[in-house]
Amino acid sequence: MLLVNNATSEISNVSGGRPYKDSALAIDSASAITHTHSGLKYAANQRIVASLTGPITHVSGGLPFTSDGRLCVGVATSFDYVSGSIPFTAAGRIAVTLAGVLPELITSLFGASEQGAIYIPMPVVLGTQALFQDSAGTLPVTADGDPDGLTD
Repeated sequence: MLLVNNATSEISNVSGGRPYKDSALAIDSASAITHTHSGLKYAANQRIVASLTGPITHVSGGLPFTSDGRLCVGVATSFDYVSGSIPFTAAGRIAVTLAGVLPELITSLFGASEQGAIYIPMPVVLGTQALFQDSAGTLPVTADGDPDGLTD
């Protein structure tokens, strides 16, 4: 798996022409594209712009991209195949592991031995829609930021 740091904060260094935050490749799935370098789109914060959910519309240089040029990545616990030393999911996305997100959250919530739980909802579970924007369950959650009116 490719270790990435998905955020909007500044990068810590550049190595081999690629941005890094600590030891993870620095990507940004939220910011607008501001410039292109060596065939990749970047945000103003110098991170590679990426998509975690957008459809793959084309492949260039062996890498999958969305129609607006975002690099297609997929958070995964394993990969299905390797091409050019890059791990890919079965859907053709670059297989990535997010650096620091969950451990940082757990530490911030429970670092002083507080008791509690974390609930991380997923819109679709085992192929079945599980989150809806309305309490009647007629409008599915499809994107980050959609309201959660019903969890089935």
